[in-house]
Amino acid sequence: MMNGELTRQATSLKGGGFLSRVTQNPKAAPINQLYLAAFGRRPTRAELQLANRLLAAQGGDPAPVLEDLWWALLNSNEFISNH
Repeated sequence: MMNGELTRQATSLKGGGFLSRVTQNPKAAPINQLYLAAFGRRPTRAELQLANRLLAAQGGDPAPVLEDLWWALLNSNEFISNH
């Protein structure tokens, strides 16, 4: 699953998929939305802090961080064992 075509498409902001809809909604907190979609829960404080540090380090363009975070969530043991 990690590097297949389906995962590549699912983690891309191109094509109008879930990730692009989350990032285009100004009211949605994208990190929270990704965790809710993947795990059915909000991120822990530590997970949220780490994601926010990654976003800050990116320097203004959240797209690569959100794509990488979504890929990591979809390939995590928690996602795989829940779905």
